[in-house]
Amino acid sequence: MNNIINGNLIAIIVGVSLALLGILIQRTRAYCLIAGYNTSTPEDRSKVNIKSVAKAIRNTLIMVGVVWIAIPVISDLLKLGQIKWLIVIVLHISLTLELVFRVNSKEKYKRTINANNR
Repeated sequence: MNNIINGNLIAIIVGVSLALLGILIQRTRAYCLIAGYNTSTPEDRSKVNIKSVAKAIRNTLIMVGVVWIAIPVISDLLKLGQIKWLIVIVLHISLTLELVFRVNSKEKYKRTINANNR
């Protein structure tokens, strides 16, 4: 077991870092770490439900972090070889694309302005 952890130490560090980054963005309101949000105009920012977006980013980063930790460890236990990195990369890209499409297409991530709030 010690060899498995030592052999995947970088993957474990990456996974923990991604999960912590997700928690940091949502809990400390570090919205400046969200690509494009920091440089958008106040008008564009007012169209985004940033709390929902930050929560979605947190959840995705935690899932990606778990992928970076679990897949290499499990594949070493099952002696699957270097295919683990292909699986990690494919899942990482898939989860990231799913987040981008979800945030850009669902209404819950957009702020609606009522006529009474103007």
